[in-house]
Amino acid sequence: MVDNVLSPEARFWKNIQVDEITGCWLWQHKLRSDGYARFKVNQKSVYVHCWAYEIFINQIPQGLELDHLCSVRHCCNPLHLEPVTHKENCSRGRVNQFKGKTHCIKGHLFDAKNTRITKRGHRICRMCQKEWQQRNNGFMEKGSRKVCKRGHPFDETNTYIDPRGNKNCKECQRDRCRQYFTRREEVI
Repeated sequence: MVDNVLSPEARFWKNIQVDEITGCWLWQHKLRSDGYARFKVNQKSVYVHCWAYEIFINQIPQGLELDHLCSVRHCCNPLHLEPVTHKENCSRGRVNQFKGKTHCIKGHLFDAKNTRITKRGHRICRMCQKEWQQRNNGFMEKGSRKVCKRGHPFDETNTYIDPRGNKNCKECQRDRCRQYFTRREEVI
């Protein structure tokens, strides 16, 4: 309620944290799933980095979009933004997708403690992974779950391991078979 009476500038600065090492102005409020930040200005939802660029620098030229030179999507520092064509923005993103990136898409630092390297060489942010696991009903690493998605226990009588090493619930498999044969009989 109080946020609605504050000016857009006041709401902007209220939600910014300046990273003194990188100079990024990191948005601390809710982020979209793609890592970008939005907020409302005059009942219209706008990208925060675009709004900041237009307030502090200038209008974004027609036909151009803003590229984050720091590669941190929720950075709103207009000095870290450059108007470029869509093609240029995409090519920079692919080439520099991981090179020189110091933070994950949500702004967590990629350091030795917070970074896990997959078998394919991809970096995974441990903090993001932990948040995801908490959101997804306590899903843990492969093989560590105690119950299946439907709540059946993974015990010796109800568990089989497939060729990939995944735990599977025999009770759920029986239910799927029953449903299949019931539908098949209905068709015949």
